[in-house]
Amino acid sequence: MANYVLLDPVAAIKVEDTGRQKPVIPLDSLKGKSIGFLFDGHYSAVDYWASLQKKVSAQFTPMKVVSHVKPNVGAPATKEMIDQVASQVDVAIVGVGA
Repeated sequence: MANYVLLDPVAAIKVEDTGRQKPVIPLDSLKGKSIGFLFDGHYSAVDYWASLQKKVSAQFTPMKVVSHVKPNVGAPATKEMIDQVASQVDVAIVGVGA
């Protein structure tokens, strides 16, 4: 049986092996940063994802926005795509399944 861990994106995450808390980045600290979006492209979330990108851009006025959509909904993002996004931004928002 597989183990799944659901992480709350707005709370401190408990690191199981050490028992310490991972720090959570305050949303206000995103202002003026470069932000990346990595989306799986699933048809059921295209409108939501576009709305999310607009809302984040309007609220945090990033100095740069990088957006990538995976070419294959059913496969994980490639290491090259992840590296490309990560090398260009301060923080990345990753869609479920990406």
